[in-house]
Amino acid sequence: MHPGSNASGEGWLLRYRWSPQGDDEPLPPEIAFLAAHGVTVPQLIKAKRYALLWGVTPSEALLALGFIDEDAFYRALAAETGVPLLPADIAISPHAPYDLGIRAGIVALQPNRRHLAFAMAPRGIAVQELLLRGPRLARQGVALIAPRRLAERVMAASAPPHRAPGGPRVAG
Repeated sequence: MHPGSNASGEGWLLRYRWSPQGDDEPLPPEIAFLAAHGVTVPQLIKAKRYALLWGVTPSEALLALGFIDEDAFYRALAAETGVPLLPADIAISPHAPYDLGIRAGIVALQPNRRHLAFAMAPRGIAVQELLLRGPRLARQGVALIAPRRLAERVMAASAPPHRAPGGPRVAG
């Protein structure tokens, strides 16, 4: 559990309601936590403003503006919520629905010794929900992964076996 939060995570986001520099401009919780992970408050404010202009979420604007890369964003989110990052040695279930898994941002995992059951790549408002529910999800076998990485791993798990020219099928 994050310092300053209660058992349900309530009150957890309140420390991010206003920028740490005392500005009167509220920062969206889905990106405000990044002030503790190397993104400057002016960058967060700029991302918030562009999100309104572009009609996207603040986290999407932040990533599009290049203030943080996707992998670093999800590492910071994992550190902030206590939900682990999906280790490279844990495979996506080959039965995970390819298109639905990528669109929904959540897929089942193959059984593993770490007891992780699902990989999740939250976007937009789902990031804010994760900030509220992180400790609970960590106990339920959920791991985080960046959306691009999730898509790569789902496509690899869904790929048909390769056939060597003139030879037997080779698993790929």
